Order: sequence, then structure tokens, then C-alpha cells
Amino acid sequence: MLFLALFAGVFAQQQKKKAAPPPPIEPKAEELARVKAKTDEIESLLKSATTKDAALRADVEVYAKAGRFLLEFPQTFFTQAGIDQAMTVLDQGIARATQLRSGRAPWATAKGRKIHGYVSSLDGSVQPYGVTVPESYDGKTPAKLYVWLHGRDQTLTESSFLFKFPAPNKGLTYAAADVGQIILDCYGRWNNANHWAGEVDVFEAIAAVSARYKIDPNRIVLRGFSLGGAGAWHITLQYPDRFAAAEIGAKMKDCTAVTTQDEADQVVQVLFKRDGTYRIYWDALPLARAESRYKEFEKP
Repeated sequence: MLFLALFAGVFAQQQKKKAAPPPPIEPKAEELARVKAKTDEIESLLKSATTKDAALRADVEVYAKAGRFLLEFPQTFFTQAGIDQAMTVLDQGIARATQLRSGRAPWATAKGRKIHGYVSSLDGSVQPYGVTVPESYDGKTPAKLYVWLHGRDQTLTESSFLFKFPAPNKGLTYAAADVGQIILDCYGRWNNANHWAGEVDVFEAIAAVSARYKIDPNRIVLRGFSLGGAGAWHITLQYPDRFAAAEIGAKMKDCTAVTTQDEADQVVQVLFKRDGTYRIYWDALPLARAESRYKEFEKP
């Protein structure tokens, strides 16, 4: 009992050190009415569009779905910025729906960062994903595909994903050398480390991108950091034959771990501790038959 009391006291002190997040904002009635009106407009425009292209329709429907979710769960606006961002996202959806109704879909052939959608075979829902198409892509030469799994974002929603993705991601862990690759950013059905439906999302999003763009199936790289690193680790170990390489990272209390899969199908895990010591582990993926190795050396 004494131990439990001491533990409870220590836990309470640790919790006090953490700043409590503000409670979710309560949107005004007129703001909810605007969200509903914009969502209804997207759905009405989409309904009147004559195209039978399911992929293009999904590109528009993801915006209406984001609005419907916020109306059903208004606490997920979280902040006033979330409300303002939702209005922008829904206006973008209206613009796309208007274009599609007139028989145009200029975003489909545009280069750069953009939002797409697909209909999931898991539950029939439409799911968003982001894609970055380099200027060098010509639609003829098969391109590498880098698949990015996002980290934990407490205020993540489909609306915030749609709002944030088009802007450049300047995160250090996201950065990668430009070798002409197409980049897929998975939404992953929120924060679940790409387990369950989040795991399905990874493979369905890859299939959706591969149906739209000429992708080399032998050069698909899985990447992720923090929660996304946990997801990439989990998926790579379960499906080692689906990826040419994996880049996995996670920042812990005493070190930063970065994991990659080399050409010999070995997992290479680098732990950089604060004392300046590198610890490197080589562990074989399930399909490889290499012995585990370990090495430690000081930071040069």
C-alpha cells in the first residue's frame, strides 16, 4: 500500500508538469450552418456531375466527407483555427466539384503536392491521401514511390489533413533527396500507428496511386517517424517482400532510433545516444537469412 501511495504521488507530480491541453472549442451555430451549407453544396455539385470516373469522384467526395465528420463530431474542430481551416477546405471542395461538373479535373494532371481520394474496399468509405508528383514525371518511365506514414497529431482530422498537405512539408524527418520519386502521404485513418484499418489504408493507397501513375512496384520505399515509424516498423516486418527498402525513425527519451532496410534485406537500426555514442544493430528481416550483428562506437 505504501508503494502504491508513493507511486500515485510521483505520478501526480509528473502530470502536474504537463500542460493540460485547452478544451475543444464549441463552434457557433452559424459556423456549423456554414459548414453544413458548404458540405451540401459539394454533394449537390457532385451528384450533378456526369463523369463515371470513380477516382475523380472520390477526389471531390473526400471534401464532403470531411465536412460531414465535423458536423457529426463538432468537438473535433478543436480550435478556432480548425473551424477557419474547415471553411477553406470546403471551399476547395466546392471549387473541385464545380470543375468536375463542367467536365474538367485539372488537379488530376497537375504536378506538385495535391489531394486524391479512393473508395476503400474495407467499408466502402472514401479515404483521402496526399501525393507529390515531381516535375520530371512523364507518365512513361516507371517512378519510384516513397510512402510516408505520419506521426501522432492530437488534432488530426480529415479536414486538417486536407488543409495542411498542399503546403510544403519542411520537417527534417520528412525530407528526402529528389531522385524523381513520387511521394504518397497516407492519412491512415487517424492516429493508430497504421494498425487495423490504418494498415489496410497503406496498401489501398499504394494501389490507388499505382492505378493513377506509372509506379515501379520493385522500388517502393516505406518511410515514417514517431508514430509513423512504429507503423512502418510493424508493416515492414509483416510484409518484407512488398518494399524495396524501409526508413524508420522514432525519438525516445535518451536516444533517436533510425531504422533502414538495406539491399540485403537486413534491418539496420541506429541508436544515437545523448552521450555521443552510436549503437548499431543489424537484424535480418523474416525472409532474409543473415545473422544479427551489433557494433558500438563513439560519435566522430
